[in-house]
Amino acid sequence: MPRIFPVLDDMSGQPRIEKGNSGTPPSGSPGVPTGLYTQVLDDGRIVVTWYPPSEGTQKGYYLYRYDDVGSPEFKDRIDAPQGGVSYYHNSPTPGVTYEYYVTAFNDYGEGPNAGPVTAMVPGLPSGPQPTPGPTPTPEPEPSGFVPGQNLRRISDIVRKRLEEIQKEKAAGRWPPWGYR
Repeated sequence: MPRIFPVLDDMSGQPRIEKGNSGTPPSGSPGVPTGLYTQVLDDGRIVVTWYPPSEGTQKGYYLYRYDDVGSPEFKDRIDAPQGGVSYYHNSPTPGVTYEYYVTAFNDYGEGPNAGPVTAMVPGLPSGPQPTPGPTPTPEPEPSGFVPGQNLRRISDIVRKRLEEIQKEKAAGRWPPWGYR
């Protein structure tokens, strides 16, 4: 997969946005998006949500996604339109921690970044997994114990005793100590 690099500042070839440090934004660029957070949905997707910056106007947002916390290069830069204040990561790899930053941009340039926030879909990452060892032999159960059968035996005993009590009530012999 090709690498996507940050927006370059002038012709120096140096990235203007760095992970965790936005540098000096251009004059007139929007402020920092606020309220950045992530949520792992029940269907395994990650949603990243934010609020517009309180200062400046923006034309849209850039969301930077890192597939490895601590990685110096981001994996994707996603463009979100002006009205968009959320991003759905539809197929994250289980067990991988993702890190996200968001910036707002306008005609003057890209503002400072909000973040980082992280999220991880529980589970093992896909790909080669360690080969499990041999399945351990279960310990023998105490003599006379057969899983599932003891429960049936107990419920049979309880059912029979309840039937006996019903018969004794019908015959007027219940409770055995009488009503005094």
